[in-house]
Amino acid sequence: MYPPPPPQKPSRASGRAGIIAALGLVGVVIAVVLLILAILVDVPAIGALAVLLGLGAGVVTVVAGVLWIVS
Repeated sequence: MYPPPPPQKPSRASGRAGIIAALGLVGVVIAVVLLILAILVDVPAIGALAVLLGLGAGVVTVVAGVLWIVS
C-alpha cells in the first residue's frame, strides 16, 4: 500500500482571497447600515453613498472569488 499523501497547506492566494472577501462583506454591511440610515433620515446623499459602497463591495467580492478560483 502507498502511504497517504502529505497534507497540503493552502496557498497564499487563497488566504488573500479570504481576507478580500471579508473586506467585501464588511463593505456590504456598512452599505446596508448607511442605506437604512438614509431612509430614516431622508438624506439622498447618504443613500447614494450606500449604493456606491455596495457596488464597490460587490466588485471586491468578485475579485476575491476570482482569486480563490485561480489559486
